[in-house]
Amino acid sequence: MQHVIFSDIFEVHLADQSRMRGCFALEKQTRQIFGLAFDYHMRADLVTSAIETVTFPTTGAIWHSDQGKQYEAQCTQDLLLQKGFSQSMSRAGTPTDNSYAERFVETLQVSGS
Repeated sequence: MQHVIFSDIFEVHLADQSRMRGCFALEKQTRQIFGLAFDYHMRADLVTSAIETVTFPTTGAIWHSDQGKQYEAQCTQDLLLQKGFSQSMSRAGTPTDNSYAERFVETLQVSGS
């Protein structure tokens, strides 16, 4: 079975009015979170931190995301290759291409309300 990992970045508003960002790796088949990272920014190292937390064998797995600059960054692409992922990206302006990730973010927003 080929693993397909969906990823996106989300924002959490904290009680002190600050914002924290999270990046996750969601496995398509099981809907389990295989990687998660938090920080106060949305730079590429937020994504690479999430990739580093994935612990299952990733050779041949597909990493799917939107076309955000964090996912297009050279350091992200290099790490995905190093980990054995094939990178896949949604078409520009088409969030339905990353529907598993978008649904997870929506679930976080609803349960956080």
